Amino acid sequence: GSSYERFLAANIFQPLGMTSTASLPDDTIVPGRVRGFIPGPPPFGVIPAPWSDHSFDLGSGSLVSTVRDLRRWALAVLSDRLYRRSSFPYPYGWGRLGSDQKAGIEQTGLGNGFTASLAIWWADSLQIIVLGNIESAQWGRWSADLASIARGVAVPVPSRRVEVTLPEGVVACYAGRYETADHRVEIRERGGSLWAFLDDWPIPKYLAPVGRSVFELRSDFGRLDFDTTGAAPSTRMVWIFGPDARTAYTRVVP
Repeated sequence: GSSYERFLAANIFQPLGMTSTASLPDDTIVPGRVRGFIPGPPPFGVIPAPWSDHSFDLGSGSLVSTVRDLRRWALAVLSDRLYRRSSFPYPYGWGRLGSDQKAGIEQTGLGNGFTASLAIWWADSLQIIVLGNIESAQWGRWSADLASIARGVAVPVPSRRVEVTLPEGVVACYAGRYETADHRVEIRERGGSLWAFLDDWPIPKYLAPVGRSVFELRSDFGRLDFDTTGAAPSTRMVWIFGPDARTAYTRVVP
């Protein structure tokens, strides 16, 4: 008999003292609320995230919060204050941390212009909470790397990305629509840079050129490698997720 927002406020946020956490529509003015950014071309490397309707994110991306409030939430989870976590294999959407299924739980994700990561380890009650206002695929490293630093373990520094300058006219050869049986990727040129639109999603993903035909996705996983054999334009694109994980997309001729 209550709305989702009122239920959260009355049963979770208020009892735990999470005074800066709420489920709010985008047009609500919140003091101190930061603006989100998505990866973009040099010289700044980011651009303001375009507006998108978050109403469909209810329950998964519809909350605003702070690191202090999320620490209150983490402590409540550790102490079984709201629910007995041991009663659920995946308690309320949490995922398991590491190969040891009893090591801890985490919840991570990214949305239009923002990235978040919250992890808890049972053995030493360590909590790692990160909120970022740049959409970044690096959220997968944050919990493990910061936990290692907190425990005095050295963490290798990732190599610095170096973008290359492409010859004039090359970028246009890669623009077009590529498809598999299940997904579509629209590659568009804007201001001399390439942007990917996945499955007709309106938010663009910047493609950072790291080779003549290879582009890195900074807000998602992997690289895109365009087929440059034969005459332009490119007829094939391969999305490379890892050494043994890749998906080939075929160019669709309009």
